[in-house]
Amino acid sequence: MKPLDLGHVNLDGTHLIEASAGTGKTYTIASLFLRLLLQGNIPIQEILVVTYTVPATDELKTRIRDKLRQAINAFSTGDSKDAFLKDLLDQIEDRPRALSILRVALSGFDEAAISTIHGF
Repeated sequence: MKPLDLGHVNLDGTHLIEASAGTGKTYTIASLFLRLLLQGNIPIQEILVVTYTVPATDELKTRIRDKLRQAINAFSTGDSKDAFLKDLLDQIEDRPRALSILRVALSGFDEAAISTIHGF
């Protein structure tokens, strides 16, 4: 099986991420969420993240919000310890635009559609 390349996976269409506990699903989803915002030009209100349980939903919300904050810091300073964010910094030339998108997304995070499959 070929490992998922977060920085270059196609953003078009629908994606299903299925894996066992502790394999990095939440990290992957948070990273793809950032790419959809910055490279897919999709507003936060139009991104849907669905999981099975309320605790998993809460964890996703927390981790995606944290990833947004980390990305804001990375695009503000031009550096990150996170390999994915470093790669994203290299891919995106217009950092002021990226910062603006990230700040808008963070301020409107309560509008993000992150829910359980039952809530959806």
